[in-house]
Amino acid sequence: MSTVIIIGAGIAGLAAGCYARMNGYEVRIYEKQAAPGGLCTAWQREGFVFDGCLSGVVGCVPGKEMSHLWRELGGLSGQFLPQPEIVSAYHSADGTQVFSFYRDLPRLEEEMERISPPDRAASREILAAVRSLMRFTDTIEAFDTGGFARRLRLATRLGAYMRFVRTWEKVTLAELGKRFRDPFLRRSFTHARGDSALSYLFSLARQAQGNVGRPPGGSAAFSQAIASRCRVLGGELHLGQSVESVIVEGGRAVGVRLADGSEENADEVISAADAHGTLYGMLAGRTLDRSLEYPYKRWPLAPALVQVSFGLRLDLSGQPPVQTWELKEPIPLGADCLSRLTLHHFTQDPSLAPSGRCVAVVRFASQIRPWRTLRQEGEASYRAAKEEIATRMTTFLEERLPGFRSAVEALDVATPLTWEQTTGCWNGAAGGWLPTTQNSSFSGAEAIPHKLPGLGAFWMTGQWLTPGGGVAAIAQDARRVIQRLCKEDNRLFRTSEEGERGK
Repeated sequence: MSTVIIIGAGIAGLAAGCYARMNGYEVRIYEKQAAPGGLCTAWQREGFVFDGCLSGVVGCVPGKEMSHLWRELGGLSGQFLPQPEIVSAYHSADGTQVFSFYRDLPRLEEEMERISPPDRAASREILAAVRSLMRFTDTIEAFDTGGFARRLRLATRLGAYMRFVRTWEKVTLAELGKRFRDPFLRRSFTHARGDSALSYLFSLARQAQGNVGRPPGGSAAFSQAIASRCRVLGGELHLGQSVESVIVEGGRAVGVRLADGSEENADEVISAADAHGTLYGMLAGRTLDRSLEYPYKRWPLAPALVQVSFGLRLDLSGQPPVQTWELKEPIPLGADCLSRLTLHHFTQDPSLAPSGRCVAVVRFASQIRPWRTLRQEGEASYRAAKEEIATRMTTFLEERLPGFRSAVEALDVATPLTWEQTTGCWNGAAGGWLPTTQNSSFSGAEAIPHKLPGLGAFWMTGQWLTPGGGVAAIAQDARRVIQRLCKEDNRLFRTSEEGERGK
């Protein structure tokens, strides 16, 4: 039986392990942390669970796009939390306007026309594009999971999908926003990260389908479910064991060297760890060429994040789960300056907090370099900066949600260094590459290939291969790696539903 060693037990590594076992490979996964999940993680403080990753998972509706992944990997087990009617709310700086982002498209259209009747034509054009994507995503799912005859029947619709993609793939989010005359509607509708309008339209389509849900227990429970699936299939998870380097002989990867100096041999090695750490660290740059270095020199990173987590004795169930407030005056925070602030609350998931309590988090983009400087100055400077942020966030939220300050029972501040140090994520960019019109999957760009030039029996997978990230895209990428491995080995790629055992 061929042996596959997988570096990293994040979602990509766990998914690769599951699919490799389904196809008869012996699987050993090495993870430096004591728990699986990688960036899909959470931590506990005073009885509260603070989630550092998931706001939603694509594929929670049976038969819809990506749902086959979680049937195969056991990530959702058919369960997800109720989805709210209002997904988020956006408040103007002067407090006079609120945009309620309805999941239902007719309600969303009414809301957009309420805010700016003169923008009716632009609103309808954009939402018509979203409705088209809703039909296409169903076609994609059927194509991915169907046989040859079914694929042939769907070829015409896939052609229409590709024409749609060509129409929108080079449109930036800023250009999309310019279709609105009303400045508030423009800001509230297009404040998503990245600059790819097509990526944003996809997110709207999935939201409208109800195909973005949050699993009970959030990131930790989600990761543990897939890890359990891997173990049931017969995969080995070696937690708390860090890989130091990939062993290469005769132009092929033949195993890994662990941090304790021991060596493990394998027929194939898959790195699902941070790509920069893999290329420049575990492989010591031996496979680098200009194509591999290009993204690191030219592509923008998703912003590193500061996350302020609150454990609250407060009922926020009447509030939209996500609220964004524009600021009258930017808040200076060291090298950062905030022009808006977003609060996520997780009242709908009682498993994250003691009875009668809830968890809420504020996340905002931050540069990692100043945090490194603070850490070099000493722990006191680093801690003081975190305390200043916590105080400012608490004060701000008290003004918007009276009683917030007195309701705080637990508080935690995670910085870009938190993600970098615990997961090895390059420069703390937990979202990988920022999706743009140049690097999105629609443009045909490839960040880092699954197979590296001049290195046999070695594979790459994970968020750095898929600009925009997201656990579904990452799991799908790992699935493709095992499909390619099976093809090289003349094996028929197979999957099994949750509950069956791979052979």
